[in-house]
Amino acid sequence: MEFFSLFSYYHHPIGINKKTKEISNFQKINHEKLDYFNIIAFKTNVETDSIFLVASNLETVMDLALSPIKSRIIRLKYKLLEDGCISLEVPSTNKYLCALLPHDLLGFGRIEGNRRNIGDWEKFRLKSIDITSEKIISLSYEVSKFINSLQNESSVINLIKSYDGDFGSYLLSLSLSFLSSDSIISISKKLSLDENLRADIARICPDDFWATQAIPSLVSWSNARAQNPFLTADSPSIQCSHIYDPLSELGIDGKTVSLAQICNYHIRKSISPRKELSILTCQRNEGIYLLEWIAWHRVLGVEWFYIYTNNNDDDSEYLLSALSQEGLITWINNEVKPGIKVQQKAYGHALNILPNILDYKWTILIDMDEFVIPNPEKFNNIRQYFEWQSQFNCDAIALNWKFLASSDVKDHDIFIPLTQRCTEFLSDAVIGEGTRLVKSAFKTSNIYHSNAHYPVVPDNELIGFRLTDNEPHRWNHPPAGEPASPAFSDYVMLDNIRVYHYFHKSAQEWFWKSCRNRGGDSTDMGADFALIEDGWIGNFMNQAKDNRVDKDGWVSSFAARHKKELDALRSIPRIAQAENLVRRKFSTRMQLLKNELKVKGMQNKLNEKNKDFINMIGL
Repeated sequence: MEFFSLFSYYHHPIGINKKTKEISNFQKINHEKLDYFNIIAFKTNVETDSIFLVASNLETVMDLALSPIKSRIIRLKYKLLEDGCISLEVPSTNKYLCALLPHDLLGFGRIEGNRRNIGDWEKFRLKSIDITSEKIISLSYEVSKFINSLQNESSVINLIKSYDGDFGSYLLSLSLSFLSSDSIISISKKLSLDENLRADIARICPDDFWATQAIPSLVSWSNARAQNPFLTADSPSIQCSHIYDPLSELGIDGKTVSLAQICNYHIRKSISPRKELSILTCQRNEGIYLLEWIAWHRVLGVEWFYIYTNNNDDDSEYLLSALSQEGLITWINNEVKPGIKVQQKAYGHALNILPNILDYKWTILIDMDEFVIPNPEKFNNIRQYFEWQSQFNCDAIALNWKFLASSDVKDHDIFIPLTQRCTEFLSDAVIGEGTRLVKSAFKTSNIYHSNAHYPVVPDNELIGFRLTDNEPHRWNHPPAGEPASPAFSDYVMLDNIRVYHYFHKSAQEWFWKSCRNRGGDSTDMGADFALIEDGWIGNFMNQAKDNRVDKDGWVSSFAARHKKELDALRSIPRIAQAENLVRRKFSTRMQLLKNELKVKGMQNKLNEKNKDFINMIGL
């Protein structure tokens, strides 16, 4: 077995950036000061045109930018060139690796895997090294033995059943670079049908939660549902523990790091839903809006809510608990550590681990200040819109925002529903390119992961993504400085259905939002006055009195039904009691925040125009 260090054509050492996890090359002069892992390359005697890469610590998941590759072990094709250098090629795409020159200030440049031709930047150098790590040596021999036995998917099944070493997850990840899509789907089906095979893959991949948690719980739920068609689809409360923290990153780019991960996706894709429509959301310190938001979407046809929360300190947990105990929502407590992308972890958990959500054909992914509203002249409720949409070949729908201006309310008027007190639209000029941002709805079982604006599927899958009028969703012309992505639509379509965005609400609520840690912004608790400054307060003041174009005409069509549903929810004693606790906490905290703001003299930081904001919050 031969082992090597890897260098670019310009003799820059290649390693893994600890911050980004991307394979990069580093300036030789100061690379030792940079935070990175070494890469170990090795060849085998079995597949002589391949080279294999692992991190020196063996644990790091390496990301090859602009390629489908993300893994703890990477297989690349290599070719010896006339000048003694080598080229490195991604097997699944036949594209070459390229080493961008290290940036003078950063000290590194990433390696990219999307080049079609070989120039100097696409050339690499190998330097033989001695390896003392027994684990790396053992892994290299396991890889050689595995490749020697690998002929088809049966070889992978045999490995799962019989392997008794320490590198099962590495070998199965490596198999992804050899297996066809059909073979992976076939293995997925076998896993769904064979309990012993599921136990074996969990045994040899003990650190892979797709193998140990996702697939077993999914199959168990699916089997129970098949045996009992009246089985309740939803659990009242669930814990999303720290074990799933990697889901804040893994899968969000469409890349696959484990065989069990992609098999779990295909098993989920095979589930047939029994119901139509659910909402998936994240919530933090937004308890005063919770009941209105749920009542609105319930009366317009949403059947269930999956609500992830973390670190609430506004007493909303009492209301969430009451709603879940009444069988109206599933409340998922999302345990998070600093640095974890809270929303992405929640969406990853829902779309990888949570089986119940698959009982719903469509999932809408929105926030607590966003209300989905169908055109009342065309649709009596949201579900009617989705029934109409289902006649087309469509996996996901881009829903455009319509922004509502703030209302001028004081004290307890804040508890008047947003849909009643915020009734004027903002001019698009106030929002700018933000009007092109979309939220999404998607066929639940077809999705791998999601970020806040659009769903993700595996790299080799295609998705039918449409606008709300069934025209294709295109994103060829992003705003200046933004990369092209499905987050921004080229065209804004608002005729059939919209997401009303109650972003500004009122001056008092803007103040509350500015001072309270919320959503995915932080895991910190307590007050923070960093946003009491001209830039942020100016955003509110810019729309507070001017820039209003017309009044909403859609909400009133559903107002009577909404009020009836909201009254019905509030007639349930423990829900009413819990909402009162949330309101009292809000009022108490609001007064404390105002007092603290006054004591600290934070209002003196604002310019004359924005000082009106202080009067608007009643200080």
